[in-house]
Amino acid sequence: MKKLTKRTKPAYYEYPPASSLLQKASLREILRKHKIRLPQRETVTKSFIRIIISLFKAVSSSETNRQLIRHVAFTYISTSEQLKQCITHLSKQSEIAIDLEFDKNRYRYGFNLCLMQIYIDDACYLIDPLSSELEISDIFPLLENPEITKVAFSFGEDIRLLHHIGCIPKGIYDLSFAIALLDYPPTSLTNHLKDIVGVEVGKSSQQSNWFNRPLSQDQLEYAASDVLYLFELRDALVLQLKEKKIEDWVKQENEAFESADYSNENHNEILKEKYKNGLNQVGWYVFSALMMYRDNQAEKMNRPPFHIIDRGYLKELASNPDAIKSWNSKSSIHKSLRKESIKNEIDNLIREKLKEAKSLGLSQRKKATTRLSKEEYEAYKGMQQKVSEAKAHVFKPIQKEMESRYGKHARAFILSNRTIAELVEGDFSNYLPYKQQLIEGLAEKLDLPLSDYVQS
Repeated sequence: MKKLTKRTKPAYYEYPPASSLLQKASLREILRKHKIRLPQRETVTKSFIRIIISLFKAVSSSETNRQLIRHVAFTYISTSEQLKQCITHLSKQSEIAIDLEFDKNRYRYGFNLCLMQIYIDDACYLIDPLSSELEISDIFPLLENPEITKVAFSFGEDIRLLHHIGCIPKGIYDLSFAIALLDYPPTSLTNHLKDIVGVEVGKSSQQSNWFNRPLSQDQLEYAASDVLYLFELRDALVLQLKEKKIEDWVKQENEAFESADYSNENHNEILKEKYKNGLNQVGWYVFSALMMYRDNQAEKMNRPPFHIIDRGYLKELASNPDAIKSWNSKSSIHKSLRKESIKNEIDNLIREKLKEAKSLGLSQRKKATTRLSKEEYEAYKGMQQKVSEAKAHVFKPIQKEMESRYGKHARAFILSNRTIAELVEGDFSNYLPYKQQLIEGLAEKLDLPLSDYVQS
């Protein structure tokens, strides 16, 4: 395997051994605060060492921490033989830290995996799924093995991408659930590492072009940093979860998270309801055809649709076909399409769709947006009123009590206004057992008529 650095040990071995760390008074105070008993023997577990190192980093200088990422050893995987050796090594582990870098209609068409980062105690692998010399699907069985825990952070888009390409990962432990339930404010992994573990990993490269090959050194180091400290972050969070006795809450969230099926989600949504605004029925019919044309061209050219033709211009064409006259001079149209033949093709498409719209009886006077019937509107208003009453009479006091116990960020995660509306409307898909027990328990304690509004 091609080594990108000469160092082979993970970065945290750069610190002094645990025995010398214990000489620091500040560390002794932290250990005492978290009620961590020191082992009597010389040999200690990896988990204990990680906790010690995490606490040490919290009292280390930020300048020292900033230098750590420069010494990260990682292995770049770009061939099938390298990937085979990597999988053999990872298969022996009980847990891995994982993250993905991807592109979602930013530089190329569609939802694409660009890099997979996996870290264990003695290695960091950067796996190149774009390499023609390997099949990324070879690693799917490992990701789908529930016996291997996958420690990740904010894995929502990542799991959707994996489902999209045919991998259904199991054994996920997403740290974002622990962070939310421990009342940390929503922010980036970089900020959480700094605030919770005491590590600064440097400037983000998340918005860079991950299709570029070769990847820059900054990109590689950023990618490695996304997984390098996840075990230590997890260990620090678990200490707090145990102290608050809410470990099971995080377990329930992760189980629900990984059991969802995202394989049929549409990641290239062409038309949205909001696009109907300002269009009549005929205009919407024409606009829909133009958007389909744009998407087909984007896929052929492997470019994001917004790089092909500006949506606003297509909406203008749908309302005013004469705007086609400015086609060749529009800078918002990809240069390869600014030619007479494509202009004529679009003009003919518009004319064809206008004829079809007429034959279908579509109106130029009626708005594209559909109005609710009288019965539907009354039902909608009735439900809105019920939700408002439930908030005022039941859920506001519960939210206040919950916030006093667990904090405002944890309360917002457990019982948001959206969650309240779902419960009143009878949608219990996100009503996990711990939430039900907590909400019903607080309602009983506060003597609130929860059952008048929620029939669980």
